[in-house]
Amino acid sequence: SVSAPHLAVKATSDGHFFVQDIFSESGTYVTRSGETREESVQGVVELFHGDYLRIGKKIRYQICLIDGN
Repeated sequence: SVSAPHLAVKATSDGHFFVQDIFSESGTYVTRSGETREESVQGVVELFHGDYLRIGKKIRYQICLIDGN
């Protein structure tokens, strides 16, 4: 259920992390840390430590942002 291409990812040097669905067939979804409601990714969306990202129907990642310095 993951399209090729499916989404774009950008990490900035100041510690921000962004995703954008790029015309996937099954969608990209975010559940904010501490929340239960899943939201469809529309446009560019910033993700935060502890959020969950679902790609397609079954692939789900928890976002863990670490300081690379």
